[in-house]
Amino acid sequence: MALIIPTSHSSFGDGTKTSGRFQRYVLAQVRSDADLNWVQRLRGLLVKQELKYNDVKENKPRLQKNRTLWSQIEKGIAQATIIVIDPGAYEPMVRDTLDSADIEKAGGERKAVVDACVSEVLSGTPIAYLPYAIFQQVPWSDEKTLTSLARFTPQGILEALGGKLQHALIFAARAHAVFDVSSADSMTRTTDAFRSQRAARLILPEVLATARHFDVENKRTTDLLNSAVNAIAESFSEALEGAEEISDQPLVIESDSRGHDEIQAADISAGWAREMLEVGDPHNLAPKYERVWLNGERIK
Repeated sequence: MALIIPTSHSSFGDGTKTSGRFQRYVLAQVRSDADLNWVQRLRGLLVKQELKYNDVKENKPRLQKNRTLWSQIEKGIAQATIIVIDPGAYEPMVRDTLDSADIEKAGGERKAVVDACVSEVLSGTPIAYLPYAIFQQVPWSDEKTLTSLARFTPQGILEALGGKLQHALIFAARAHAVFDVSSADSMTRTTDAFRSQRAARLILPEVLATARHFDVENKRTTDLLNSAVNAIAESFSEALEGAEEISDQPLVIESDSRGHDEIQAADISAGWAREMLEVGDPHNLAPKYERVWLNGERIK
C-alpha cells in the first residue's frame, strides 16, 4: 500500500558478491528512464535471450573491436547506482569492543565478530530502529503503531530473515536502494531521510512513490521491506502531500530478469563493479558510476 503520488519511473536492481573472508555484496540499480539501447544491441550481437555480466567479460576482446558499441556499453553501465555492503569494514571497531560475554554467547570469537559486523550492517539501514525514527518525526504516532514496529530493529530484522548472513547483506543493500532517490543529492547517508521533518517531507514522498524491481533472489527481504515501507506510509500519511493516493500495490517486487532489460543492465553493472572491488577500494567506483553508496554512506 505504499505507492504515493506515483512517479514516471521505477528502478531495477541486481546483485552479486565478491570473494574473500568477508564477502561484500554489490547491488546495481538502474532507473527505468535509462538509455538501454545498448542492451538490445548487445543481446542481438551475442544471440542471447538474457544478458549476464559473464557474457560481456567472455566476449570483451571481440566487443572492444566495435568501438561504437563498446562506448555505448561503458556509458550504459555508468548510468547505474552502486550500493556496496561491506561487513568487514566494521571488523576493527567490533574487535575493539568485543568482550568475553559476546564470545561465549556466540560460541567462539570468529562467530562473535561476524555476528557483531552483521548487526552493524543492519543498524546502518534506514529501516533499523524504525519506531524511534518515526516517533522523532511524527510525534503524534500512537503507542500501538510504535509497538507494532518493534520488529524493525537489527535483531528483529535478522530474526525475520532467518538469521542468515547472506540474507542480511541482501536486505541491507535493498533497504539502502529503496532510499536512493533523486533528492538523495542532499543526503550524505540514506538514514538522512529521517533526520528532520523537513527532510522527511522532501525525501519520503519519492521513496514511497518509486517501485523497486529486483531480480529473483530473496523473497524474505522484499516481504520485510514492503512491511517497513507500508508502516512508513501509514505513519507519515497525514504529513505527506498526496497521501490520499496511497495504493495497495507493493513497492518492492522481485521480477524475472528475462523480462526486463533494466535488470540485465543492472547485472552487468554489478558484475563490473564486483571485478573492480576484487582488486581495489569502493571509492574507486566513484568515477565509473552515477552514484555510489558504501554501507549507506554516499561516496558520490
